[in-house]
Amino acid sequence: MKKKYLLLLLLWCNSTLLMSQNTLQEKVAAFADMQILKNASLSIHVHDLDNNRSLAAFDENRSLSPASSIKLITTAIALDKLGKDFTYETKLAYNGNINAGTLDGDIVLIGSGDPSLGSDQMEDNLNYNQFFKSLVQKIKAQGIQNITGNIIVDASYFNDDATPSNYPWIDLGNYYASGAWALNIHENLYYLYFQQTPSLNDGPSVLNTYPKIDGLHFVNNLKNGSANSGDNAYIYGSPYGNKKYIRGSIPLGSGEFKIKGAIPNPPLHAAQKLMQSLKNEKIQINGQAKVSYKKSAASINVFYTHSSPNLLALCTRTNKKSVNVFAEAILKTLGKIYKNEGSFSKGTDFIAEYCKSVGIDTDGFYLKDGSGLSLNNGITAKQFTGILYHVFCNKNLYPLFKKSLVELEPGIQVKSGSMERVRSYTGYAQKKNGSTLAFSIIVNNYEGKSGPLLKAMKSLMKDMLLF
Repeated sequence: MKKKYLLLLLLWCNSTLLMSQNTLQEKVAAFADMQILKNASLSIHVHDLDNNRSLAAFDENRSLSPASSIKLITTAIALDKLGKDFTYETKLAYNGNINAGTLDGDIVLIGSGDPSLGSDQMEDNLNYNQFFKSLVQKIKAQGIQNITGNIIVDASYFNDDATPSNYPWIDLGNYYASGAWALNIHENLYYLYFQQTPSLNDGPSVLNTYPKIDGLHFVNNLKNGSANSGDNAYIYGSPYGNKKYIRGSIPLGSGEFKIKGAIPNPPLHAAQKLMQSLKNEKIQINGQAKVSYKKSAASINVFYTHSSPNLLALCTRTNKKSVNVFAEAILKTLGKIYKNEGSFSKGTDFIAEYCKSVGIDTDGFYLKDGSGLSLNNGITAKQFTGILYHVFCNKNLYPLFKKSLVELEPGIQVKSGSMERVRSYTGYAQKKNGSTLAFSIIVNNYEGKSGPLLKAMKSLMKDMLLF
């Protein structure tokens, strides 16, 4: 009799589990059948991490553009390989000799890819002005009052291909497409200030930038929009180019309005800023501000090392605020450390090799950058959940990484992705019974506005907590 009851209980448990799977699968199918997705491509996968099995899916092996959800891959692999306490070091040095207050040589600032250098968005981090002030103080502490040579930024740790070749042209010139160098500064962005005007017939005029970028000039084709139209301005221009075109609109008004642009040459700007900061302190400099992409053969004397916040803090900012320059710098760092070249291509090569090494099928895995801005990225929902499963199995990494994500709802931590006609959510769902799911929802080329789609995606994520 006891065996009979045990058999009945087992059958009931199996039927209940099957019902849950079918119900969740039905929710996924209903989502896929929405009218706004009639002509769309989508890839969905929900994975039970505790039991390592699939719970629901729709075209889970379809390779699609996930936009910024790519950052989840870049940061997860970096934390796994480099460790949460990894830091970037920016070194201040000189070559030549110091005699009676005169440096017969150059001041050299050596970058290693720190994306947070001079950022005012990181806790306990020197901001832009504080950073350069600290450099000047360190130089003065060496007794230097005259410099016969140059102010050089050594940017050789990464290559000089600052932005991935697949970045859209419309984005270049804007802060979120600033790229990554071995010496980044102020998150490679400047604020561009306009004087608003009250009439739709009069366009706003350029006031200034912060920081001030030597040689930067604008062709201003900006128009006024309605009072509540928001920021619809775009800055066009390539890296290293100082001529920028401003198009689009900002709201009419009577005050100042600011947008953000990409510093065209951050290493050169850092050299120029350091030179000007030294001159402001009455230090004489005979040479020029320069950038080198070749490691100096001359002997140098390092006298100050600036350390970044730890990698966990950098990855948290990357994921929570979706900061592209952080993701791209981290990608190049992986390329430099593990493939001996600080480039986007070597970074993506390493990530693909890493995914294969942990058992992820990389057919359809196309990675062109570390941030997701490229139009040519492609990844499947199942590949995303495979990476999340690997992180989950690392009991030291998982709780740290999960906290780096955005808590969309209680129990749901995600990295989202958003581009024109692209929306994605990838992350973890913690059910009330303690079990954990990994999921990925990627949609390309949906119809109409994104509001109804996002509402449906969030509803589907909430449904995952119920089964």
